[in-house]
Amino acid sequence: MRRILVLVAGQLSVGALLFLAAGTLRWGRGWVFLAAWMGQMLAMRLVVAWRAPGLLNVRGTRQAGTKAFDPKLLRTYYLLVYLFPVAAGLDHRYGWLPLPVPTVVVGLACVLSALVLGTWAMLSNPHFEATVRIQRDRGHTVVQDGPYRFVRHPGYLASIVQMSGLPLILGSGAAVLPAALMVAVFVTRTALEDRVLREELEGYADYARRTRHRLLPAVW
Repeated sequence: MRRILVLVAGQLSVGALLFLAAGTLRWGRGWVFLAAWMGQMLAMRLVVAWRAPGLLNVRGTRQAGTKAFDPKLLRTYYLLVYLFPVAAGLDHRYGWLPLPVPTVVVGLACVLSALVLGTWAMLSNPHFEATVRIQRDRGHTVVQDGPYRFVRHPGYLASIVQMSGLPLILGSGAAVLPAALMVAVFVTRTALEDRVLREELEGYADYARRTRHRLLPAVW
């Protein structure tokens, strides 16, 4: 419950920045974004809290053995999380790069797809921690079920799909830049984590030969 409350507080702070930057509360797409953002995050965490509460608790604790590159990537990501609503709000206020109304539907479809894929990945992987490390204290093994049959990092794919949809919900072309940078962070983290797993997790190299693609089938 504490983890979920912290998550809600973080999302509300993003919403506050969004509307402060916009200079108004009369922004329908802003409210749709906030509902989709909070709804997707809460739904995923509630399902995991119901089906795998231990995993949710582990994700809320910094674990020993986290790779040195990971905190730097996470700090960059969280900085971009808070730059994103500022860019979108200012774009709405000044009309820099508006996107047409139908993009809302595409954005919501992306968020819903991310919810399904991300929840599936978390429930399939008991080692779905918040930081990159080899979890020897938790009997770390290779996960090959669920979406891991198709790509090696479906959780990151879900995050990328979500971030691709959020600027479309807001109708903000200016928000595409911080969203694209967050996608770049996820792609970088995917590559670095995959290398760690190949080098240090027994059986992962064989799994990688069978499941060839990290994020997108037939692409990478």
